[in-house]
Amino acid sequence: GIGNKKYLGKGFAALTLENFILFYQRDIDSLADTFFIDPSKDNVRAQHVYKKAGFELANPYSVTNGAFKNEINYLMVKKLLIS
Repeated sequence: GIGNKKYLGKGFAALTLENFILFYQRDIDSLADTFFIDPSKDNVRAQHVYKKAGFELANPYSVTNGAFKNEINYLMVKKLLIS
């Protein structure tokens, strides 16, 4: 995890993620309109935060290599309008 543990459970995660996405679209790539995230199927807390931040479940998938090989993750997508 990142950040100070005393702020866990305070409702900041979804808001921070939403603001990061808006910052990215505004200051980094104004054409960025689709954001992906892939929490583990077992990470219910992260899934809740991502849904709260506007991500929708697209599809579960099995990781094929790396540290999380053979684990099931949920691909989640957030689509923004380009202004």
